[in-house]
Amino acid sequence: MTNSKTHKANTKSPKPIQSAEIITLSAPPVQIPLDKLELSENNVRRVKAGLTIEGLADSIARRTLLQSLSVRAKLGENGEPTGTYDVQAGGRRLRALQLLARQGRIPKDAPIPCIVKVGGITEDDSLAENAHREDLHPIDQFRAFAALRDRDMSIDDIAAAYRVTPAFVKQLLRLDSASEKLLKAYEDDEIDLEQLKAFCVTDDHKRQNEVLKLITKGNAYGSAHNIRKLLTENTIPAKDRRVRLVGLKSYTKAGGTIMRDLFETDDGGYLQNPEILTRLLNEKLAEAQSAISAEGWKWVEISLDPHLWELKRSLRQLPDSARLSPKDLAKRIELAAQYDALIEELDDDNETAEADQARLDSLEAKIDAIDAKPPHYSPETKAIAGAILYITNEGKLATEYGYVRPEDMPQDPDAPDQGSTRSSSDKPAEYVVAGKPLTDKLVHDLTAFRTVAIRNALAQNFSAAFTTALHAMCLDVFHRGSSHSCAQISVRESFAMSVPGLGEYAASKDIETRHDEWQTRLPQDEEDLWHYIGNLSDTDRAALFAHCVSLTINAVRGSHDTRQSERHHADQLCNALSLDIAATGWTTNAENYFKRVNKLQIIESVREAKGERGVALIERLKHGEMAEEAARLLEDTNWLPPVLRSAVPVPQAAVAAEAGTDESAAPATALPAFLATDPAGTPPAAAA
Repeated sequence: MTNSKTHKANTKSPKPIQSAEIITLSAPPVQIPLDKLELSENNVRRVKAGLTIEGLADSIARRTLLQSLSVRAKLGENGEPTGTYDVQAGGRRLRALQLLARQGRIPKDAPIPCIVKVGGITEDDSLAENAHREDLHPIDQFRAFAALRDRDMSIDDIAAAYRVTPAFVKQLLRLDSASEKLLKAYEDDEIDLEQLKAFCVTDDHKRQNEVLKLITKGNAYGSAHNIRKLLTENTIPAKDRRVRLVGLKSYTKAGGTIMRDLFETDDGGYLQNPEILTRLLNEKLAEAQSAISAEGWKWVEISLDPHLWELKRSLRQLPDSARLSPKDLAKRIELAAQYDALIEELDDDNETAEADQARLDSLEAKIDAIDAKPPHYSPETKAIAGAILYITNEGKLATEYGYVRPEDMPQDPDAPDQGSTRSSSDKPAEYVVAGKPLTDKLVHDLTAFRTVAIRNALAQNFSAAFTTALHAMCLDVFHRGSSHSCAQISVRESFAMSVPGLGEYAASKDIETRHDEWQTRLPQDEEDLWHYIGNLSDTDRAALFAHCVSLTINAVRGSHDTRQSERHHADQLCNALSLDIAATGWTTNAENYFKRVNKLQIIESVREAKGERGVALIERLKHGEMAEEAARLLEDTNWLPPVLRSAVPVPQAAVAAEAGTDESAAPATALPAFLATDPAGTPPAAAA
């Protein structure tokens, strides 16, 4: 039922439309001499920040005055005209014109077009002119810049004319690559500016419109990040390790094109011709493969995956005869001595410091080249083994040597022939049924099930798992090249004891003594090793295990090394071991440190240990004297170079748990220490 009052109100006749009031516009502009114009005190723009008078003056000189000034006649005390005018709107233009007059580029009394106001409020006019202005839409500005470019104005000229950077002009002109549908979508607010920029990573209008159709339907790909991802899915980023290896110069020389994103950091852009990159990459890899094969290796396998775990699973690495040949080792020691001697001679005030630094860089490069040489293997080993060629994450070629496939592994001369021609009687009894050997495929499948069963049982038996790991490690450490373990666990000793004085280090001697003791205790026959380890006491097994694990550690790095995670783990180990390098017999002295760094680094070390008083004692000395005196000053301080200090703090959650201050976070059953943090040192809860 309808309310009667409401019904009555709705049936009233509408009011008649009133006729619009006719307004009177300002009179046409009049010419007023420039020297008769003054800036009004009622002009609302008073803060000068951001005002570019010089730029506006250049624009007026280039294009003449494009907009009249708004003025009012200045009256005397009795209301009589004074012949001068106050500029209420157009103060920047007035200042620019006055600047041109001072520069002698226009007359001081140049006629200026002005609109003379009579009524109204001065401040209202000034505020309205500034408040009602609206910046150009980016699309309009782009089209204007494009029109100037099409009339042969250069990017730099456009940038200079409008007081913007050339990069800004290039970015705006990049909108040229947007399809008309994209520009229309932006004008209609269907996409924002960041999305439009993302689309401009490519000039493929068909693909742009396909992606636009996806996101306008509400697809989750609507973010700028995902738009770029979709539009670059068939390209290869320039930061890819394959691209770094080949080089952008070689790629473009071969006809390859690069797609650049002017709106985002693109790390060099995106390669649009994967087939060209693949061809160049294959040529480079084939050349390297051929060079390695020429060294006598049986095979050289190329891996495009820098993580070689899967490839290595079925291989065994044979030990090399020496990391460096006697000749290379002698050369390295000689170069290192030259490097240290040059460091000692350096004087920061020396005019030849730049040349000395170049010599240092040259010596360092030669030392690095020796360190990068492949390990030495005998011709007999090369005849049965191979090498793995791969690309590092930094885009460098790297090779690992000495890997043997199962079928090439040397056999015990006393063992039955394992060749493919052996008879069924040579096979293990369990592989023969009713006098006939089982097929290789069947044996493979059956033993696969056995493998999974062993894995599952071993995962639930710590003692057996510990013995298995220790047995495999002992075979690697004390019986190189052995294949008497089905556990694919290996010990890689890649650290060479080639640093001068390292062999005399107390820790080095301890390791050598410990190794010799175990070498004497362990059985010579590999067949007896499993039972021997199983019969050891838990204490002896733990000691042997720790010794084997210790030989896998390689925390040697260079100052330019980028492997952050490995350095971080070395710090974690030092913290876990409560390792104090100073307590191991290391003493920072002139020979092992101060003579190998520059004067500023010596001074900083002394400042850290002894303060400014210590610095005052040495800062005027020559390099060699400074190094000796610094060593003397710090000899009783246990001061260590930063690289020898641990840098990983104990996670706060672990500290709280140990102190018992975080009862809510404490689990019902405490986790083992090695599960309390993830590999990066973050508690699992925080990592999640």
